[in-house]
Amino acid sequence: MHLPKDAELSVLQIGAYKGDCTEYILENHSVREIVDVDTWEGSMEHSDLGITFQDIEQIYDEKFLNDNRVKKMKMTSDMYFASNFSEELFDFIYIDGGHTSTQVLVDGINAFPRLKVGGILAFDDYEWPKYSGSLNNPKIGIDCWLRLFDGYYAVLIQNYQIWITKLKSV
Repeated sequence: MHLPKDAELSVLQIGAYKGDCTEYILENHSVREIVDVDTWEGSMEHSDLGITFQDIEQIYDEKFLNDNRVKKMKMTSDMYFASNFSEELFDFIYIDGGHTSTQVLVDGINAFPRLKVGGILAFDDYEWPKYSGSLNNPKIGIDCWLRLFDGYYAVLIQNYQIWITKLKSV
């Protein structure tokens, strides 16, 4: 991971699921706060898995119940960004919520102003081929975001994920 190990990080994660990424960041980095935004209701990619999201949320809750660094926001990312909660600037933002190209694009557009200059924004599932039709996968939305914000970021990683660092504010 390209996150600094010596800085106390402020992290926003769109899509927390069972909290595996949250757990990894807490174990490997100095963290002031992680804001996890998720509905814990699942989406179309979970419909054929037979998962009970009440159980998924319970797993998440058991991991972080007593960790005051983790702030659980049970809502959509759109609701989060429209709220007063979203005024904070973050060192790292990880987008792994809704996987449609449109939602990923909207999450990226909403997240970028909340990223500190020099901060890192990561899009997960760039090469995710789950569904036929490009609008049902993140890649087109991420590509649109990259074109829209060209000149405001530098690419750190481009493979299954896209990681960028913010060079300047929009």
